[in-house]
Amino acid sequence: MNESRPRALNETLDRIGFTGRQKAIVALCALIAMAEGFDTLAIGYLIPSMAKEWAISPGQFGVAVTAGSIGMIVGLVSLGPVADRLGRRIVIIVCTSTFALFTGLIVFVQSVEALSALRFLAGLGLGAALANVIALAVELVPTRSKAKVATLVGSGAVAGGVVCGLVAQVMLPAFGWTSIFVVGAVIPLLLAVVAMWMLPESVEYLLAKGKQAEAQRFLLQIDPRDSGAPLAAVGEVTKGASKAPVAALFTDGHGPGTILLWAASFSAYVLTFFLFTWVPTLLGQAGLSPATSANAMSLTLLATIAGGLAMAAVADRRSGDYRVMIIGFPLACVFIYLTSATLDYPALVLISLIAVGFFGIGTQNALSPVAAAMYPSHARSTGVSWMQGMGRVGSLISPILGGLLLSQGISEVTMFRLAIVPTLVAAIAISLLVTRLWVTQRKAASQPRSGSSDSNTVVPADPTPGA
Repeated sequence: MNESRPRALNETLDRIGFTGRQKAIVALCALIAMAEGFDTLAIGYLIPSMAKEWAISPGQFGVAVTAGSIGMIVGLVSLGPVADRLGRRIVIIVCTSTFALFTGLIVFVQSVEALSALRFLAGLGLGAALANVIALAVELVPTRSKAKVATLVGSGAVAGGVVCGLVAQVMLPAFGWTSIFVVGAVIPLLLAVVAMWMLPESVEYLLAKGKQAEAQRFLLQIDPRDSGAPLAAVGEVTKGASKAPVAALFTDGHGPGTILLWAASFSAYVLTFFLFTWVPTLLGQAGLSPATSANAMSLTLLATIAGGLAMAAVADRRSGDYRVMIIGFPLACVFIYLTSATLDYPALVLISLIAVGFFGIGTQNALSPVAAAMYPSHARSTGVSWMQGMGRVGSLISPILGGLLLSQGISEVTMFRLAIVPTLVAAIAISLLVTRLWVTQRKAASQPRSGSSDSNTVVPADPTPGA
């Protein structure tokens, strides 16, 4: 028997729980994120082999690496709003197919110029695919699982980088560098085909477009016992659907939160790319063996996944309270300093770097659910995409700045201690951001609820304006 008033979507998903169908969708989103991470980091593993075959300096590949990053930034800031207009599903499928196609074409190139062009084109799909699988996954699961799911899917990109390294170790000696790009093309292409078959559209997006029948059909797929009663349109979607998605990041009180989110993402990426670009070099200059350096970076990479998932789990357990993230970057500052002070002791350096990964970059990994919680559905992909785009700007600056400092003869100890600066900026921005979000959520929770469309506000995914 149908309910007498429209149902709130978040309450309906919370009642249904986390079903096998939803878990399969989240798994597919995570696999697409892994494919994105694989393709993004592949070139880093392959530059030495490509340089040797082409008889050029590895340094000449810098333009190709930069072109890929610029392509990702362009894709993030341009295709995020497209997804909020046309839907998550189509953008995910097109973007995944795009980076698969242009990654596969790399096997035919013979020059850095052609490689750079293809990396730029692949980058257009790489960044936007990741942002949209995060946004879609968050919108299809119960409130208590949103932070974990967003962090899990986002961490898939990191896991993809780890898998790429393992695959490269096996396939590179036997089949050459082109084999890695073949894998990087075939896997996402297959995932795009699977996505066409099993990936649904965001229910919030469907409700915003008035597609009640499609929204209810998905609910019946995850719960055959669902009543089939009408769903209330998401309040903020209905209110703001006429606004341009990028403008929505600065209206209805979202502006200060957006600036803080961008500052946190930018600073966090500066730290991340400092660690993974220059730390192996710095450890080598400090006298540590290449094996020790490689182990340190691999374990740090895994620690970032664990740290992000741990913080997301705490946030979910506390009903979307992300204030646990306040501790992450301050602790990372402490451990960065300890790293600089223990360079003569490999075991202590290893422990310190793992802690930096867990608390610092782990907190960065947990920024995606914060971004998803801040914005209404009609701007969610835009919000996540622009946050990651600002971070990618930091990823461009960090390697260049680190190289300039090294060329000036800055010591290893000083380089590590300089890394505390962006870490402190991230700490301040995140502290203000999650505190602001928490206050907004508490205000939303204290307001009377009714059967109107405003009752569909999701906490933490759709707090009232002002996050």
